[in-house]
Amino acid sequence: MLNIKKISAILSLILTFACAEKPTNEAFDLESFLQDTTEGVILPIIVDFNQQATLLANSIEGYVNEPNADDISDIRAQWLATVLAYEKTYNFHFGPAKSKFLHQAIYNWPTVPKAIENTISSKDITAETMAKVSPQIKGLAALEYLLFNDGAEEIHEQLINDAKRRIYLKESANFIKSQAQRLSKIWDAEGDNYAQKFVTNKATGINSSFNLLFNGLYNAANTAKVTKIGKPGGFEKSPRSSPDRVQAPYSNTSLELTNASLKVIEDIFLSTDHANISQYISSIANDELTNERIKTAIFDIKEAITAIPVPLKQAVESHPEEVKALHEKLTALNIWMGVDARSILSIIITSTDNDGD
Repeated sequence: MLNIKKISAILSLILTFACAEKPTNEAFDLESFLQDTTEGVILPIIVDFNQQATLLANSIEGYVNEPNADDISDIRAQWLATVLAYEKTYNFHFGPAKSKFLHQAIYNWPTVPKAIENTISSKDITAETMAKVSPQIKGLAALEYLLFNDGAEEIHEQLINDAKRRIYLKESANFIKSQAQRLSKIWDAEGDNYAQKFVTNKATGINSSFNLLFNGLYNAANTAKVTKIGKPGGFEKSPRSSPDRVQAPYSNTSLELTNASLKVIEDIFLSTDHANISQYISSIANDELTNERIKTAIFDIKEAITAIPVPLKQAVESHPEEVKALHEKLTALNIWMGVDARSILSIIITSTDNDGD
């Protein structure tokens, strides 16, 4: 008959082997993740957009004061730098930025060229009159039209021959600069200091900071799928392609802008330079299946973008299969984020900018 000491020893061995066979993940420090993401990702992106918008406004003002045909190419390049910087901020248009509708003020596309031309031709163009003009015809999309609707030399001719057009261009750039400053003020420690409020927010459920962040990232992925690729390609509630619905039809940079926004999603989900969402998923799911699916989907999206050999406005008609493949890869990412990751992380998906379209 086994004595008490032997029984205790056997039970101890059983418990030891049982624990060894089922390792547990370390708890995920959510507040540290929010701190790292805010300081290492969100704030630098917000600051960069503010800086690029200021450079754009300054370069356009310099041109307006002393028009030089050679400056048009540089201004175009600065517009692209500004809009790429903005695309990265789009993932963070939640909280005060969303309630103030800043994303609609900054980049409401497509613009309305006829309304721009009618405004220039029929009104006195001053800082005061431009303050009353709709953001849709003085935001980044309007600036794209003004700078890219023709060749660089022709754009220069349009501007030097029309003083009102030059003022319209300058005031539109100043408007973008002011909106970038508004966005920066929301997050900045010397402004509204939303960065600190975001990190220390103790709300749960729909109003928790992580829920807001996840929804921002998901909204960016969903906008890429539905609005940037799906609707122009004819894959979202329409069987026909619509080339004029691409995001940047004049500069032919639609795919670059899509890629810029998605790189932020990749960074926050997967980058090993800081705490990331994949680590949070692992700490709960105890496996890497969902993380691998998201990682694969992002890789596939990059490959699909690279596979499109012409600007998106042309590709929706000349290379529909390649555009369809990109839409399918974006759909996969939306599923892994909006269904699998959402379920594991107990996220509440709120409305996106595409709801009701």
